[in-house]
Order: sequence, then C-alpha cells, then structure tokens
Amino acid sequence: MVCLGGATSTNEIGFMDMARIEVLRGPQGTLFGRNSTGGVINMITARPDLDGFSGRAKLQYGSDNDQQIEMMLNVPLNDEMGLRFAFNKF
Repeated sequence: MVCLGGATSTNEIGFMDMARIEVLRGPQGTLFGRNSTGGVINMITARPDLDGFSGRAKLQYGSDNDQQIEMMLNVPLNDEMGLRFAFNKF
C-alpha cells in the first residue's frame, strides 16, 4: 500500500465483507431537519448465502514485515438460517 501525502489512514483499511455502500450527499434537510449540512453513508454487510458452504481467504505479505489477512466463511444451517463470519487483520 502506498500512502500519498494528505491521505488519512482510513483510506488504507478498507471495508470488511460489505455487500454495498450507499452514499447520500448532503445537505439533507428532509432527513435531518432544516439547515442541516450532513449527508448519509449507509454500509450494508453481506448476508449469509443459503445455497451452499463457501469461504475466501486473502493473505498478503510485504516489505517491513507488513501483513494483511482477510477471511470469510459462509455456513448455511438450514433453508432459512445461515452464519457468515468475516475477519480482517492489518
């Protein structure tokens, strides 16, 4: 990872196991009241997939002992319920 001048550390961490990220730019007077200047960031995590057992792993090793691990495990329990585990280590 390369960090350019002025970039913050939140740009480097990424988002863990997201289905999608919705951004509603401000101002949002109808949502938050008159004269509000903020917007909304809605992060929706991935739901368990009930069709089958699955998993994913991404391991990276770089210079200066830089390590990054991302893992996901999807376990369906029955036709209506499942588990989804996610792990990140930077």
